Amino acid sequence: MDKFFSVEELAKSGDTTARAVRLYIDKGLLEPMRIGRVICFPEEAQRTLQKIRRAKRLGFSLDEIKACQTDKDLSVLTSAIRRVEQLISDGEEEVSDLRRR
Repeated sequence: MDKFFSVEELAKSGDTTARAVRLYIDKGLLEPMRIGRVICFPEEAQRTLQKIRRAKRLGFSLDEIKACQTDKDLSVLTSAIRRVEQLISDGEEEVSDLRRR
């Protein structure tokens, strides 16, 4: 049987707020289902929320995250990959510098 989450349950499972989940809905990053007047999410929404939060931690804006989710243009994805690779490189260099101290 499929499990469904309310806005509040999804927020709690993703360690975020219901307000953030509603913002992601408004921005088109999360697509809720309606059962009567109740908004709910399938289990897959948990993975989508995790991806959104990870991208935000990496410094991507909500518009950039949306573009990566929906844009079929390879240049958008290539640009995102280059950005993450640069973040990894910068992070490794920073760790090295800190270890030398």
